[in-house]
Amino acid sequence: MPNIKTAQSFWMWFLCHQKVYLRLHEVSETEKEAWLDELLKQLHKYHKGLGYVLNLEHRIHAELIISAEGDFRLFEEVTFLISRAPVIDEWHFVDFIYPTEIKGLFTHDDMVFFPNDIYFTARKNNKRLGLLDLQLYMDATQANWQSAEFYNAVNLLLLNLLGEINLATTIGKFSVNDIQNVSGKKRLYALRELPEFVATRNVIRKLLPAMMSQGILF
Repeated sequence: MPNIKTAQSFWMWFLCHQKVYLRLHEVSETEKEAWLDELLKQLHKYHKGLGYVLNLEHRIHAELIISAEGDFRLFEEVTFLISRAPVIDEWHFVDFIYPTEIKGLFTHDDMVFFPNDIYFTARKNNKRLGLLDLQLYMDATQANWQSAEFYNAVNLLLLNLLGEINLATTIGKFSVNDIQNVSGKKRLYALRELPEFVATRNVIRKLLPAMMSQGILF
């Protein structure tokens, strides 16, 4: 249950320090990391399950995006916190990570993915309230492709492609397979079709009971 006092405390703190974050590019890397850690610490006083994305390169305003970290149970916490955000000329406060266009390649740490060369299949899993089991097929020659870091990077790719709400409310789990072991590529969907795939009326209609049972409101 959202707490109005802790929400107000977070925004009061942010209001007092927001200009520091606008000038992070002017400080040392050590000081920058300290301020980013402090922002997360203050956010966790409101709720330990939340995260954030700081976008200081937005054309009009700097952005502070509050994330449920993919946990649909925390959606209400995110929307409530954003509803209490102050109005600041230099800032735009956003609830949930939104989809972003991926051009050419996607990199995270030392891993590189080419979305145009990734394919998928998906099926509804009734044991997880109708969410989709996503099977990804790609060139899995990277040395660490079975590591937790690799799967975290793929999850970040999906997060960018779908946005937080679609990822949390349509994908139950995903797995990665080596496309070299698949014959008949034509039976697979291109990864760039995934946003349209999960947004089609047919899929959404199938997922509505799951969303309603989870208390997700649109």
